[in-house]
Amino acid sequence: MNIFQENKEAKIFDFGIDETGRAYMLETARWTRFLAIIGFVLMGLMFVGGLFTMFSLKDSSFAAGIPGYSTMLFAVYIGFALLYLYPTLELFRFSKNIKLAMASSDAGLFNTAMKNQRNMFRFIGILIIILLAFYGAVICYLLIVSTMGNL
Repeated sequence: MNIFQENKEAKIFDFGIDETGRAYMLETARWTRFLAIIGFVLMGLMFVGGLFTMFSLKDSSFAAGIPGYSTMLFAVYIGFALLYLYPTLELFRFSKNIKLAMASSDAGLFNTAMKNQRNMFRFIGILIIILLAFYGAVICYLLIVSTMGNL
């Protein structure tokens, strides 16, 4: 049995987060807040870019032969923006909660911040696994198609 299971009321701060560690956490909170705000701005730009693309391609000769092309492209922009929303929101929550936890020495807020950080990294990790599997499938498909063409 480890120390955390023996004493459920133990606070993480009792285990030695000193002023240096606290300063590092506060600096991390500032940087993660900055990155989250930039992420929100980029999501807004994706939305505006999708709207711009949808309306500018509506009458273009490139999209004329493909019905719904501009709307489909807008949906892709919005899809990527929504995909980016969850990790950015979790990063922002981490920043807010870790700053409050360091100011109040509250273990509950610290645990919530760590949960937010874990959720963000878990989401990104799962997304990377999906992308790697997709890339692997595409590469296998291209290898098979290229070898069949040479037969």
